[in-house]
Amino acid sequence: MAERLKHPASWSPGGTSTYTVRKGDTLRSIAAAKLGDRNRWDEIADLNNLKDADEIAIGQKLKLPKK
Repeated sequence: MAERLKHPASWSPGGTSTYTVRKGDTLRSIAAAKLGDRNRWDEIADLNNLKDADEIAIGQKLKLPKK
């Protein structure tokens, strides 16, 4: 807990990063651009507890897994 308090709210010990959804983005396009593999979209969905891959909105911040 003490380690967590040393970092900003967006910090994660697992090495995740964040991405802000822009117009035209899909989980597949984000996975391709940020993770190098469009087929990793399901990892993004799981990490963000998204039940529907089309559930993202412009301005939404998504956690991304390690590349």
